[in-house]
Amino acid sequence: MLTRFRKLNIGKKLQAINFLIVGLITLLTAVNLSYFMSSSLLDDYQKKARTLSGMLAESLDSALMFDDVKAAQEVLGSLRSVPDVGYAAIYDKSGRLFASYARANEPISPPATFDPSQQGLTALSGHLSKTYLLPILGVAPKRAQIGTITMHMDLSEAYSEIFKQIGIILLIGLFILA
Repeated sequence: MLTRFRKLNIGKKLQAINFLIVGLITLLTAVNLSYFMSSSLLDDYQKKARTLSGMLAESLDSALMFDDVKAAQEVLGSLRSVPDVGYAAIYDKSGRLFASYARANEPISPPATFDPSQQGLTALSGHLSKTYLLPILGVAPKRAQIGTITMHMDLSEAYSEIFKQIGIILLIGLFILA
């Protein structure tokens, strides 16, 4: 291969070197964009989960304080309109499951007790997902924690969209090189 390259005239050598440089720059740009898009995606979902959890916490504090499971289930039922939420669970102060919501086709269900080590990025049955948690504060002046909300967000559709965009970027890079 190297002897073949040595036999080329200077114009073809420069053209080959330019081709390699542009290809490398395109590849590095695609890697950089994919990292940026995935980190932005996770940040956006974290903000969305915090916003939803904050709104739920405001509605659930009285249900937890008065041990009203039915009211908590009704509040969690409002998550049906948010397609990214796979499940949400409310745990009382002792860590026991108080109320939960799960999407009909969700393969994961909330655990019966709360363990903070369960939070994190998991790959389960081909779906990328992330579980977020937020404390529920009481309405008392000191606002002590009276429970915890965990929300399991399904990121598979968002990641497939990112992969499509990365594929388009790589195709554009190939067309530029051709």
